[in-house]
Amino acid sequence: MGINRILANLRQQHLSARSDRVDTLPEINRRIEQGAFGWTTRQTTSAERPLREQVGLIGGVSVREREAANQIRETSQAERAAPRFQRGPMVDWRNHNGNNYITRAWNQKQCNACISFSLVGAMEANLRIQTGRPNLPVALSEASLNFCRQGGRGNCHSGWGATAALEWAKNQGVTDEECTPWGAQRCNYCRNWQQRAIKIASYAEHRTTEERKAAVERGPCIAYMFIYSDFLSYGGGIYRKTPGSRALGYHSVVIIGYNDHQRCWIIKNSMGRSWGEDGCGLVGYGDVELMIDNAFPFYSIGQLIVPPFYRTHRTGSGDKLTDLTSIYS
Repeated sequence: MGINRILANLRQQHLSARSDRVDTLPEINRRIEQGAFGWTTRQTTSAERPLREQVGLIGGVSVREREAANQIRETSQAERAAPRFQRGPMVDWRNHNGNNYITRAWNQKQCNACISFSLVGAMEANLRIQTGRPNLPVALSEASLNFCRQGGRGNCHSGWGATAALEWAKNQGVTDEECTPWGAQRCNYCRNWQQRAIKIASYAEHRTTEERKAAVERGPCIAYMFIYSDFLSYGGGIYRKTPGSRALGYHSVVIIGYNDHQRCWIIKNSMGRSWGEDGCGLVGYGDVELMIDNAFPFYSIGQLIVPPFYRTHRTGSGDKLTDLTSIYS
């Protein structure tokens, strides 16, 4: 079955729902126990929202990405039948040689901006990795991606695809948070934004298990997955969809590692620090309902191009501090 048909069927599950009622923790916990799924729930800000706002979290998938997904689905069954490729057997950029390269998980709330949050999260982590400075207090701007696209017509209601966001980061770049703050909910570039735009030199697409793991070993990647209503209440363990959960749609996350012993990917989400373990979680390999590794590709980013502006300039304060001066020291 093609990816368009699969996504249409899953979306229909949501559209045919008769109420705006969301899953409660007791209901999800009962389904987890009945199915012996082994993950735990937590009260999160995303799960508390009405169903119509939960659907607003969901991002977009371009024609190019759907075509890639169709090709991957045609080969994934054969790959799963072959001996599993072993690397590591574990990579976790939260604890890589004793250092944490992952920046704080923020909350996109009801804004359809998961692609912007996942790309910024990947860029921040890769900047720390490439500079060899795990404590570099960098905060790039999701707003400069989400709202400044399409000539400043980006908004919280229409998602966009990963490749379009990556092209934007390659050609236009992403500013620091102080230059283009999220709170304005619009393209609010600072006067000298072009001097402050950090760009990616390149990006690459990874379709096989071997390619995905090799890419994650070099740094966090961007991925799609299909999510359900119980995903919003995830607290810990390896997530698997429980029967009866509503289909919400496709969502973008940052792949920050993998664990062959537990057979799962390690992800950073954009639903706040109350979700999962400080905003991060585990998703099992090869789950056909979640499609995280058997439909859409992973995307890695190449060298980040940091402009000379940051040689002398310090910006920000508190949690959203950006200080790239040390890159040139």
